[in-house]
Amino acid sequence: MDIRKHVGSKWLKGKDLDSDDDTVLTITEVLLDEVEDEETGDVEELVGVRFKELPKKMLGLNVVNAETLEGMFGWETNDWVGQRIALHFDPEVRMKGQRVGGIRIRARKPPASRSKKATKGSTRARKRRSAGGDGD
Repeated sequence: MDIRKHVGSKWLKGKDLDSDDDTVLTITEVLLDEVEDEETGDVEELVGVRFKELPKKMLGLNVVNAETLEGMFGWETNDWVGQRIALHFDPEVRMKGQRVGGIRIRARKPPASRSKKATKGSTRARKRRSAGGDGD
């Protein structure tokens, strides 16, 4: 494996999310991208979702997350653009029979008033607010 392919990856990973709460993001684009299978070297197409709040990252859609979005917004991906979704890290996600953890999309629209960015400081700001600080 060439580590340079994975450092600074364009793909959103669980560690990019605040592990304590949902991360609410706004979909800006749904596109096809190519990924290389590490085991076989085959190139496959993967549907990626880009977000306003994380413009340099995208979420690669697995079957479960694609079906969740389809259930929320319909089969036409153009209708997903502008929609807000809540992501969370699920440690029970399995890949090839192994528990690896992964990102899941909540099967509900987030409340309009609770916008939260995916930043490491968001937990700290939330703690300051709850302690009586302004959190900004």
